Amino acid sequence: KRLALALICTGGIAAADPQLIFSSSISITGAGGLSGLEINSDGMSGLTVSDRGNLYSVVLTRTGGLLEGATLAPWPRRTKIEGDVEGIATLDDQSYLFSLEGPAKVLSLDAEDTLTVLPRHSDFDTYHSNRALESIAVDQDGTIYVLPETVGSDGKGFPLYALIDGRWDRAAVIPKIGAFLAVGADFGPDNLLYLLERSLTPFGFRTRVRRFDLSKDGLAPETLLTTWPFTHDNLEGISLWQDATGTTRVTMIADDNLRALQRNEIVEYILQE
Repeated sequence: KRLALALICTGGIAAADPQLIFSSSISITGAGGLSGLEINSDGMSGLTVSDRGNLYSVVLTRTGGLLEGATLAPWPRRTKIEGDVEGIATLDDQSYLFSLEGPAKVLSLDAEDTLTVLPRHSDFDTYHSNRALESIAVDQDGTIYVLPETVGSDGKGFPLYALIDGRWDRAAVIPKIGAFLAVGADFGPDNLLYLLERSLTPFGFRTRVRRFDLSKDGLAPETLLTTWPFTHDNLEGISLWQDATGTTRVTMIADDNLRALQRNEIVEYILQE
C-alpha cells in the first residue's frame, strides 16, 4: 500500500509539470527534404516546404482525432520558391512568410501571390549558408521573429530577431544547452515561443522542444520534450494548433535529407499542462 501510494503521488507530481505526450507518428511519401510545416487551425490540412523550395499541400487523415495518414500534393497557389527554404509562418489566412538559409533572407507571399523580400539585418551575412535562418514564427500581435540554426558570434546562444517598424532588432538570446541546434519555431495559443531543437548523435537524431515567455526576464524556459536517439527521424518543422476540445497539439515534420536510409515523418504530440 505504501508503494502504491508513493507511485500515485509521484505520478501526480509528474503530471503537474508541462510536457508533451506522444500521440502518433506516420511516414509520408511523394517528396523529400521537408523542412518547414504550417498546420491550419482545423488540424486536417497545411503547407510544407522542402529545402529545395518546393511547396506542398498537406492533407491529414484522422480517426477519433488520432493522426493516421497524410498525403502531399503540389501547392496550387505556387509550387516553388527559389532557394534553401527552411521555415514557414502564417501572417493570416492568405499570407505566408518563409525563412531561407542560402542566402539568409525572409520572403513574404501576400494574398495576390506577390513575393517580397523583407529587410535584412547585417548579422544575416555572418551566418553559414547551411546554418542561417532556419526558423520563423509570428506572435499573436503579428510580430515576425526569426532565428538561425546556430549560436551568434558571441557564442552566448541563438539570437532571436524581431521585425519592428520595418527593421530587425535582437529581441532576445535563446540559451544553447548541450549539443542541440535550433531548427524550428512557432508560437502557441498561449503566445509562448516553442523552439524545436535537434541533435545528431552516432546513434541517430535526438529531438528537444522548449518554450519561452518573451515577456519575462530570463525568458522563463521550460523543457517539454527530450527524446532518445531513434525515437524520431530528423524533425525540423513545428506547428502548434488547438483541437476541438481546446487541447494544444504539436505537429512536427522530419527532413529525410533526400537519403534512402532516412524517412519523411510527421509526428504529433499533445501538450499536457
